[in-house]
Amino acid sequence: MTPFTPPSALRSPWGRPCRWIWSLVACAGLVGIVPAAVQDSVGPLLDQALAWRDPGPGWAAPGQRFVDRFAEGLEGIDARRGAAAEDPQLWRLALLCATFDDGRRKLGDGPCPRLAAAGRAVLDDLQRGAGARAFKGWLLADVLVSGPDGSGPAPDVVERELALSLALARPAPGLKTALLTVARRGRDPLQAQALDALADWCRRFGADEAVDRCLVQQLSRGMKPGGARHPMTLLLRRIEGCQAPLGPQAADALEARLRTMVIQADWRQPARAIRLLGALPLEGRVGVLLDALVIWDRRARGEKRYAGLVRTRSDLSRALQELSGKRFGPEPGPWIDWWVDVRLGRELRPGSPEFEARRRAREEEPGSSASFFGLRPDSDRVTFVIDISGSMSNRWGTTQTTRFEEAVDQLVRFLQAAPKDTRFNVILFNQAPLVSSVSLVEASAENLARARESLLARTPGGGTNPRLAIERALLLDTAGQPDLDALEADTVIVLCDGATDEGSAWVKPFLDRVLPLYPIRFHSVLIGAEGDGTLRALAEQSGGRYRRVGG
Repeated sequence: MTPFTPPSALRSPWGRPCRWIWSLVACAGLVGIVPAAVQDSVGPLLDQALAWRDPGPGWAAPGQRFVDRFAEGLEGIDARRGAAAEDPQLWRLALLCATFDDGRRKLGDGPCPRLAAAGRAVLDDLQRGAGARAFKGWLLADVLVSGPDGSGPAPDVVERELALSLALARPAPGLKTALLTVARRGRDPLQAQALDALADWCRRFGADEAVDRCLVQQLSRGMKPGGARHPMTLLLRRIEGCQAPLGPQAADALEARLRTMVIQADWRQPARAIRLLGALPLEGRVGVLLDALVIWDRRARGEKRYAGLVRTRSDLSRALQELSGKRFGPEPGPWIDWWVDVRLGRELRPGSPEFEARRRAREEEPGSSASFFGLRPDSDRVTFVIDISGSMSNRWGTTQTTRFEEAVDQLVRFLQAAPKDTRFNVILFNQAPLVSSVSLVEASAENLARARESLLARTPGGGTNPRLAIERALLLDTAGQPDLDALEADTVIVLCDGATDEGSAWVKPFLDRVLPLYPIRFHSVLIGAEGDGTLRALAEQSGGRYRRVGG
């Protein structure tokens, strides 16, 4: 019996005496009595490592000196040449030992850094040695693509995660196939990581039709219950991270999917679809938008009311406006005429050099008389997030009105000019948010009068922390995800008059997490010239408008 005999071999009627023998032999190994050849024998080392990975009842953690002696045996192996370089047992041993610095795998009271370092050193040698090609193929075929259940001696999740990181660090033939295999397994614990790698494939290795098709297919699967991200985030990363167009089959599949999404009654689906339209060629983008605009125009004329109808029609017409430079509004007729003229050559084709030169020469869109500090109504479900910090008591320009009073007056006028059946609520903020109503209320004359009176009864004071108010506007749960069932607003208008307490660094990760799940749009108004970028980032990253005004 050697110090590397698995403890499972000692579970017998002679278990207690054998454990004493085990300890004595282990101690002998520590002082050099056991021949060195034992430490160099890969098979016994692997058996022992597997026993440490999956200890059974009555297992006792080995002492540190014994573990160090074990690591010495692994450190003494030359993995770059000879039979060791092509020994699958050594490959598995090194991979397994390298995982003992993972927080999920302990040896005794905690991780074992020396054993993990020895394993990682052998892995590094294997990737550089004579058997590197065979080793990398084994990582992909026998570890990464192995069954996800991790039963018996098969590689478990921790080992497979390490194999995935090694494969991505030094790509080898077969990596794409392995990632696609794992990505298509709905219950594989590594599916999300494989999809992340595929989303970055174009940026790292160039466009690939099979990868693009896989990412498009994720859209039809929707979010998993309790999921933290929408599948569209993967395709957005592919589109925004790599300028190469989608493969033709992937583009056709995406167009068909977007045609379905953009006419769904839940306004979030059209909003997501419009964000993905940039992956299609011009004909596909315009075709999807025009067909959807016709359907939503028909719905607007019908008796049934659709939540988010105003927002969706505005999104569609804005997308066409950005393509064409025209401002025809939500009626489909003028847009159809424009596209016919483009096809006949009577209008410049978007994207052509002449068209882009004319676009750059256009003046900015003029403001609207019915606006909130120049922001025009384009939604019928709005949450206002209004600064009530101490500086909002300053005078508005040369008037006798305070900044806060001016904000309230413009809010009321904005809602009076908003589309019929508009619903709203207001969240005031200084150090903490103050909510006027948990749910949205109708913008009736009675409710607007009540809101104006209630708001003007407040006295500005305190600091400036819009983040908590914005999180409250989206009804974030304890995991930081929006309450998709309770949320009603599709637009948030934020007004602030200076630098915020937290700065702007939180905005991008916040929106990256929230927008795919709930594509809300932020419009922002900054009073004065001392902003810190928070309001601009909220608007620009969500597709909204940013305004800076004096006062």
